[in-house]
Amino acid sequence: MRLQEMYLAELATSYQAERDAIAEERSGAAPLIARLLILGQDARSDADRLGTELVDNYDVLALRVSPADAGPAPAVRAIAERRRLHRMLALLRTDSGRPAVLPLLDRHGGHVLIPRSDGDATSPDRLDRLLAALRSAAGAAIQGAAVENIPIGEMQAAVRQADEVLDLVEALQVPAGLHRPADVFMAYQLSRPGPGVDALLASTTQVLHQADLRATLEQYFDCDLDRGRTARRLGVHPNTVNNRLNRIAELTPYSPFSVVGITCLSAALTVDRLRRTRGEAPVDGPPG
Repeated sequence: MRLQEMYLAELATSYQAERDAIAEERSGAAPLIARLLILGQDARSDADRLGTELVDNYDVLALRVSPADAGPAPAVRAIAERRRLHRMLALLRTDSGRPAVLPLLDRHGGHVLIPRSDGDATSPDRLDRLLAALRSAAGAAIQGAAVENIPIGEMQAAVRQADEVLDLVEALQVPAGLHRPADVFMAYQLSRPGPGVDALLASTTQVLHQADLRATLEQYFDCDLDRGRTARRLGVHPNTVNNRLNRIAELTPYSPFSVVGITCLSAALTVDRLRRTRGEAPVDGPPG
């Protein structure tokens, strides 16, 4: 009887939690407030009406969840993705008496506005821990971008910046994790169009369009300028790597053996990767 009592108590608790989750999803208070803030609208009157407490500053978290691997049937995959979405939303549900976390998520990701308090400055890894918990709840890889400590009236621009950071890390094939603008600041700036970027690409186009030279340059940077490791990665003799690097120095104004040349060639590779990912036409010739 004691075992039955424990079982019924757990069953009732689980049932009530599920009912609360369904009621919250149906009311849509938190997603509605999040949507209004993300659109740049004043949500305070709606928050008061719906009993949602707002704070002055939020951390903006943009998420993209890997597709569920649940077999070829789309219906089965959709069910699996809905279930993991429910688990993520349950994790983000805020205890009563605290400012609400405001999620606006679907099966593929979305945005979460996390209330900021004075003590959060002393725990800079709290967003990393939150992403790890979401990844565990979802049972899938999650790519995340965070823009932190944003005034409530500046949500729209912060969400746009977080999305751009996600676009960059996906284009550069960065492993899944939490990324901040400072982590990709060079790629972020290089992704902006301008005559300087076009000139950089035009001056390196002969290298970027030759498969062996491009592959050598990419591996050279990935191996932290270690020519021996580069040769082993490519399956060639070290002298071949040296010859290709010298050829790169001949075809471009930049030497892969100097600090300035390394910086410019790395930047050119980054820009070219971003443009290829976005389907933009490459720059074909030298600047006029």
